[in-house]
Amino acid sequence: MRTINEVKWDQIKLTVVMPLFNCEKYVKQAIDSVLSQRTDFAVLLAITDDASVDSSAQIVDKYEACYPQKILAVHSEKNQGLLANDIKILAKMKSQYFCVLDPDDYWVDSNFLQKAIDFLDMHLEYVSYGSNTKRLINDKLEKDFYINTKILEHTCNGIEDYLSGNAFVTHTTASIYRNVIFQNGVPPIMESAIGTLAEASFRGDVDRYVMHLKYGKAKFINEWVGVYRIHENGICQGTTMFHWKLMNARAEIDYSSFYDDIYADRFLNRAKGILKEACVEVYKAGILGNFFCMSDYDRDNFAILMNLCSDKNGDKRKRQINFRDEELKVRKLLRNKEKRHLILWGTGKSTGYLLDEYEIADKEITCFVDGDINKIGTEFCDKRVIAPIELKQIRNKYVVIMSSYYDEILERIEREELCSQEDVINLFWYNRYISNL
Repeated sequence: MRTINEVKWDQIKLTVVMPLFNCEKYVKQAIDSVLSQRTDFAVLLAITDDASVDSSAQIVDKYEACYPQKILAVHSEKNQGLLANDIKILAKMKSQYFCVLDPDDYWVDSNFLQKAIDFLDMHLEYVSYGSNTKRLINDKLEKDFYINTKILEHTCNGIEDYLSGNAFVTHTTASIYRNVIFQNGVPPIMESAIGTLAEASFRGDVDRYVMHLKYGKAKFINEWVGVYRIHENGICQGTTMFHWKLMNARAEIDYSSFYDDIYADRFLNRAKGILKEACVEVYKAGILGNFFCMSDYDRDNFAILMNLCSDKNGDKRKRQINFRDEELKVRKLLRNKEKRHLILWGTGKSTGYLLDEYEIADKEITCFVDGDINKIGTEFCDKRVIAPIELKQIRNKYVVIMSSYYDEILERIEREELCSQEDVINLFWYNRYISNL
């Protein structure tokens, strides 16, 4: 069997990189979809097995034996992780073009590669060609495309378009790239990310898209070319939305470094927006009672991102939020939650907005509180509005402040001893803080 160094790269026009780890159930379909591609140029399927413990490696070796000129299998003696596994091929790859196909996904258009390369050959100013996919969830194919748009064709003219939101970031399965980045090895920023918090920033479809925009345009053709399979063992499954948002926020910071921080403010603004969504997930989990366990990655990454994104100039509040503080708040909210009443203080526009933002369902709410005598005894969102003094009669409660008058409310709670301060969650303040990230 060939090694990477024995490949005659001058004879290979396109490399299909397939990072593999424990995917025995699906890898055959992925490989077959590559072999079914009809092209007038040489394609090499380079499968990098990251020390699989199932039968994946054996399956790949059998395919390589049958198609020695089309398939290259590279095995690791020990598990290295997705980025290091990818780099094994990327560092050596000298083909004119490349793409990545995950072993649990597959192509349905046998002319996809030919169409992509024909376009890129004729349009040298383009470095990326992307189409559309459909998701396969629990073996059921979705009707809608992964990128849900009626636009038939689109051009992204560079990183400015991405930063302005004028880009269609195509899924891994539907993306082909001109090899403008790896001809001279792997960029140092990628190699140095292995084993760090930045690793997740350089192992997916978005980073490939963003990095290539440094060198040219990206084309989007709205055709169905492949299937993105979602299953319980997938790399993106089993993670919380909080974790996912943190990775995306961190990635924007790392992309800025790749662009030598020329667009630092704009990448930072994108990171802030995503981080706000992550912060919403923390409180949402507490209010809805489905708190998620945080990994060391989440804890460390959250703290770093908050320090990077918090506006230290002109912020009168000066109060720093760190993950530990927020985790304690959420855990407090969940303590004996099944025996506690969730009471929301506020009946104004802010309350309505926060109910939607944090997805607080009617069934979760016991009642609302308001100090306005004209509102006491009425209903808000089909729940009773009570007077503040009535809080004393309700045991085992959480009071979530959802009003801009939170300073007065907190003072009143303390002055009249309406409940323990430890059972008060100032959601309005928290949301205002993260809105100013």
